[in-house]
Amino acid sequence: MTNEATRTMTFVAAAVVLTALALWAGPSRDVPPIFDDKGQEFFPGFTDPTKPVALEIMEFDSDTAELRPFKVQFKNGRWSIPSHYDYPADAKDRMAEAAGLFVGLTKDDIRSDDPADHALYGVGDPMEQSLDLEGRGTKVTFKDSNGNDMASLILGKAVEGREGFRYVRYPDKKRTYSAKLPAEVSTKFGDWIEKDLLQLSSADLHRMSFDAYSVDEVTFNITPGEKLVADKKDLDWVVEGLSDSEETNKDALRTAASTLDQLEIVGVRTKPPGLTGQLTRAEGIQMSQENVFSLQSKGFFLTRDGTLKANEGDLLLDTKGGIGYKLSFGEVLYGEGDAVTAGGGDETASGGDAGADGAARTGVANRYLMVTARFDESLLDRPEKGEPLPDEHLEKRKAARTEIEKIVRAVKKYQGKEGDLPGDLAALTAGDEPVLEELKKDPWDRDYVLEIREEKAPVATSEDPGDGTEAEPEVPVKTFVVSSLGEDGEKGGDGTGQDIASDDWSRESDLQAQADDWKEFQETVEAGKTASEKLSRRFAPWYYVISDDSFKKIRLDRAQLVKAKAAVQEGENFMGIDDLSGLEELLGSDGDGSGE
Repeated sequence: MTNEATRTMTFVAAAVVLTALALWAGPSRDVPPIFDDKGQEFFPGFTDPTKPVALEIMEFDSDTAELRPFKVQFKNGRWSIPSHYDYPADAKDRMAEAAGLFVGLTKDDIRSDDPADHALYGVGDPMEQSLDLEGRGTKVTFKDSNGNDMASLILGKAVEGREGFRYVRYPDKKRTYSAKLPAEVSTKFGDWIEKDLLQLSSADLHRMSFDAYSVDEVTFNITPGEKLVADKKDLDWVVEGLSDSEETNKDALRTAASTLDQLEIVGVRTKPPGLTGQLTRAEGIQMSQENVFSLQSKGFFLTRDGTLKANEGDLLLDTKGGIGYKLSFGEVLYGEGDAVTAGGGDETASGGDAGADGAARTGVANRYLMVTARFDESLLDRPEKGEPLPDEHLEKRKAARTEIEKIVRAVKKYQGKEGDLPGDLAALTAGDEPVLEELKKDPWDRDYVLEIREEKAPVATSEDPGDGTEAEPEVPVKTFVVSSLGEDGEKGGDGTGQDIASDDWSRESDLQAQADDWKEFQETVEAGKTASEKLSRRFAPWYYVISDDSFKKIRLDRAQLVKAKAAVQEGENFMGIDDLSGLEELLGSDGDGSGE
């Protein structure tokens, strides 16, 4: 019995040892993959949101069942949007803001490792044709300057009950996560550009000229419209040339000015190569049939004499800075989304972009617009006095004044020492102890001039003649003036020839103020030229699209700009009170409000 028990215990011990050895020598047990990366960063090496130079977004529009690619990139020294004809993007800060969403982004939770759940969470590949319309996500990829992916995710549906959280997955992985993405990565064209089309302030507008002609699209005949000019006077708008029975509709003009201040780009179309250069000619334009068709498709036409006309007339704007704008209103454009912002389908010659079904006149109304800018110096307020003086001349005048002031002090010192004025300036440097060590030439290498003047001055007495019949005694008094004869070397003179004299420093102050005015004017001219050239380069390659609402507020005719004066009723006084009997009671019985 004892031996049997011993053998049994031996077998048990051996089994335990063998099991332990097997466990020690065998493969280690893997942690279930569904728990292995929760809380980790998606892109631990992506730390600087300013490094990406391209953003690519693939978005599926379930309403239209169309794939919508969007891309912003930094190329050839500027940001642009390839999906919109490489239109310039205002993207530096926005790109960093978008990329910042992926920097430090962590895997909040793991939802599924099953590809069958991709559609459920909305993280299906947007380019996967076999998926349901509602199951595809938005693929967002940031790239470096070498074209390599820095960060890429497919963004899916929002997580129910958790604000700011979305389902996401790596494009080449099966696993679906939830992650905190509090903001969207926008694919809206308007979010990536400088939307302010004209870049002007309504405060700078001082004239709006409305030319409300129209062009018949079939015959190309022009139907003239009345030309009306509105000037800003005393901070309000006034239409020129109105009759005594008419007045300006100031509300309409204020609305127009405000709309122009905030006029936004809705969409763009690029002009054909070569068209921009041809349009810089004022008259006699000749161009290819392709360019003519491009213009006509947007509502712009060449007349028989070679001038360019717009379907719905022009608006000319003059600004205080000397920049003049010309807004030419073209064809109406119907549609929404990318069909408006960048176009889609075929361009039609009679009404905008045709959609996939050929229906060109459905959706929201917009309007084609061409804009040009010019600089006109006559729009600036020129200085009223004198003419521009060269900086070199002004510096010489300053140097002459400094030397004259030194000489004047020396003359006074000489007078105090000798009891009389010197006969000439040379006396100031004469003797063993001269009052002036050196007598310099003026900036034009000529001698300074000392002029002695003798004036009579009354003598102060203690006696009072009483009746004022006796004249006060007078004695001669010597005064002096030190001067430079200026650039022309002649006494007197104008402009650069004016003398610099110690008895008229106010003239020097006036000349400096005049020079400052002209310098400011010239700086304004240069700034205006630079600004207009920049605007011209910006406007030249593009047809713009603006909203129809904005169009209606700035394309005004006489019926909108002018209204009849309100008639003054017979017996109505200047206060608009028909019966003055109550006024006397209000003021008091004596009519002065005192009641006395």
